[in-house]
Amino acid sequence: MATPPTGNPEGRPTKYQPRYCQELIDDMAQGYSLGAFAGKIGVARATLANWASEHPEFLAAVGTGKAKRLRQWETALIDNAMTGGAGNPGSIQFGVKMQAERIGLSRKKSCIGSNGLQRAAQ
Repeated sequence: MATPPTGNPEGRPTKYQPRYCQELIDDMAQGYSLGAFAGKIGVARATLANWASEHPEFLAAVGTGKAKRLRQWETALIDNAMTGGAGNPGSIQFGVKMQAERIGLSRKKSCIGSNGLQRAAQ
């Protein structure tokens, strides 16, 4: 008995591979975006969104990757502030802000307390 095909039965077979979960996390931990990972593996950014809705483990990897990417940007900013390290501080700060907005930590969407933790808007 043949194994039924995976992916869209009316379209192409999926290019999804379970190993992409860890590869995505590793890539984003270096500061790369979801779009950059899509380019690396040769698929459209929308394909990654489809995979996240079809594969819970990939959705979890996206969440972990986003958090690791934010940490990479924050580490660069802290290093620059503490040691005068490489990079333009304004560019690094912009990168941190963009990553925070993408994972829902924007001041426009919520309030951030003085301790850096999200608190309810008043």
